[in-house]
Amino acid sequence: MSYSPQTDTVILAGDFLAKSTPEGSLAILDFLIQSLGRVYAVRGNHDHMVVQWRAWREWFEPLKIGHRTGADFLTTIEAEWEGERRNDVDADEWAEKARRRAAGTWRAKWWRRIPYSGSGPTKNQWSIFSEHYWLARDMTQTQAELLYSSPSVLHLPSAHMFVVHAGILPFDPRRPPTDERQPLAHKPEVKGQLDDTQQIFSAGDNVSVEKLRTLQEKALLTDIRGNRDPWVLMNMRSIEDGQVTRDGDKGTPWTELWNDQMGRCVGFDDDLSRTEVTPRIRHAAYSDALSVASRGALPCHPSTVVYGHAASRGLDVKRWTIGLDTGCIYGGKLTGLVLQRRSPDNSPGVDSMDTTEADEDEDEEYYDNWTRSRLARSGSELRRRERELSRPRRKHIKFGDIHTGLRGALVSISCRGQEGLG
Repeated sequence: MSYSPQTDTVILAGDFLAKSTPEGSLAILDFLIQSLGRVYAVRGNHDHMVVQWRAWREWFEPLKIGHRTGADFLTTIEAEWEGERRNDVDADEWAEKARRRAAGTWRAKWWRRIPYSGSGPTKNQWSIFSEHYWLARDMTQTQAELLYSSPSVLHLPSAHMFVVHAGILPFDPRRPPTDERQPLAHKPEVKGQLDDTQQIFSAGDNVSVEKLRTLQEKALLTDIRGNRDPWVLMNMRSIEDGQVTRDGDKGTPWTELWNDQMGRCVGFDDDLSRTEVTPRIRHAAYSDALSVASRGALPCHPSTVVYGHAASRGLDVKRWTIGLDTGCIYGGKLTGLVLQRRSPDNSPGVDSMDTTEADEDEDEEYYDNWTRSRLARSGSELRRRERELSRPRRKHIKFGDIHTGLRGALVSISCRGQEGLG
């Protein structure tokens, strides 16, 4: 897949650090620095662990107790750890023993200022001598500043899209989804600009409707408490008993909740109390008409979330969520979403790109058959097949509603042979 810095914009969906060699991670930071304004990255949970250690080091190193500084103490224990790591010792266990041995000595004051590894939701967030720890130590100040500036979510109003590492809540799970305090359960208000928001709808001004959509999308980020919590945006997989969990085997995947809510959106019509199938509900951009009518319509327009994080779920494409983590680090694939503006001759209600899906199914069948028989192949044949599979594969998907004006394609490339670099 080609990339032109003059015409293309790239967004990384998080975990761009600690998923390769240390040199590779630092090279990515350099690439981001060199590509400012064309390449963006949202922060993933692994990136955030590096941020934490780097910020902590900047606080700890200048500290002075007696004639020693924090930097001196870190140099000492890092050297001691280097001597022990050859014995296949767990770093956190080693640190805990070192804390206990330090009791009553000058070292105790320093150890009290070093974070514990953590437990529960924060487990391994502060794992000392992890790859996150060393990256935080070795990066330059310029690289650190770039990392500090990485947001936990990007909102692209023109595409009615969010890019986030783990996920976004469509409503506050502490309240019913139809509670009037939920952002999608009421029309967005233009405070201080118009006395009557309804003037916008009656005018039929598409530009104004776009502004209202943007306001409502922003409200998802600002009015839902969980979406203001970086931990949620970088770790969430499911909702269980009204609580966010990073455990994908518990509760309901957040993507199901998001797609259900977006499927109820029928626009900013006046009367949403009726249950008959209105022309707006029947619109091709929205979900099954009878289903929406029976579940209750919402005064909103749908938006799409593109995310990573959930490698165990693989490529997870739903109508309003696109999960791109296809396990490259485990020898799977690296997958990207390519968005392009539709050409004027493309009908906005028809996805002219869907005709290639049969070809893609054939590609997948070929891949499966090859995998089952790979051990029986000769070395030269295996290498030839590997080269074929390393070519990018493209599959076109529906993206957004008819007003978005974008067509989407998934492009995947095999990472076979890259296992174990993380």
